[in-house]
Amino acid sequence: MAYVEVGQTFVKFFYETFDSNRANLSPLYTNESTLTFEGQQFKGNEEVMKKIVNLPIKVVQHVITTCDCQPLANAIVIHVLGQQKSDDDMPLPFSETFVLAPTPEGSFFVMNEIYRLGVHNG
Repeated sequence: MAYVEVGQTFVKFFYETFDSNRANLSPLYTNESTLTFEGQQFKGNEEVMKKIVNLPIKVVQHVITTCDCQPLANAIVIHVLGQQKSDDDMPLPFSETFVLAPTPEGSFFVMNEIYRLGVHNG
């Protein structure tokens, strides 16, 4: 079950880095990466990082409730549920799904990422 270890290690690194310095997430994305953030799609490292770095929040803290991992051909699917506290806002539930694809060097990059806050807007 190496994919579970890879997935859990990735999630720990991703959210610790997101919460401390989002710009340091750049090596996780390539020009093949796609982020869907609250229904908006961003393609490639430059667009994805522009969205992540320019989010209108200064301080953020993620608390992970669950992290489920599955193998997918030679990739790994990860689904995360948790709570996100941003600036002075109350904690809100969020859901995020990642597909990690292998690199030629033997590590992984974020091929696909889908993020949603668990709130109803309407």
